[in-house]
Amino acid sequence: MKTLTTLFAAAAMTTLAAPAVAAPIVSLPGGSAVTLGAFQETDGPTAIAPGISYSATNNGYVGYTGLWGFGVAHDDWEGISMLGLNSATGSFTLTFDAAITGFLAEVNWDGGLYDNASITAFDMAGNEIEQIALSDHAMDLEEPGYMGFGNTAAPIKSIRFSNAFIGIRNLAITPTAAVPEPATWAMMLLGFGMMGATLRYRRKSTKVSFA
Repeated sequence: MKTLTTLFAAAAMTTLAAPAVAAPIVSLPGGSAVTLGAFQETDGPTAIAPGISYSATNNGYVGYTGLWGFGVAHDDWEGISMLGLNSATGSFTLTFDAAITGFLAEVNWDGGLYDNASITAFDMAGNEIEQIALSDHAMDLEEPGYMGFGNTAAPIKSIRFSNAFIGIRNLAITPTAAVPEPATWAMMLLGFGMMGATLRYRRKSTKVSFA
């Protein structure tokens, strides 16, 4: 028979291993808009914008502006460039050359009896950081609209959008703050040192005379 201690330990391990469920953000102050490239029906990987690539497990659409239906429960999209999965099952993933700290997009999916729709963020090592559950089969857990990730536990390297003909448009990201390279730090320190030496020389060279 398992002891209570063993059971509690197992429960704790399960809790630690479970993905973090995110409360999606609905705005991204300071975010940079992402302009999508030309239309492609592709599973990629393919570049959709500078520093961002798209890949899909199946039936991927990039830069699509035609009519995209989301079933009777959700409004259709048309006229604005979007990324989509033209399948009830599968996923597409955005991968960022440089990790980001925030992501926002207008999101929609088919509210029918399909596999659960979700959005999942991953870190540099491919570990899951946070997940937004959008639907549980025919029941919506979120309303279609703007949502994303911000202030995650680690910078975001990729984001996966899963199932239910999911689509996104009007993307924005927040890049990580640039960290100077070691050579840049060395040049900065050398510059500060030269400035200090110049100031000291000027103080020594200054003579005071009285009339």
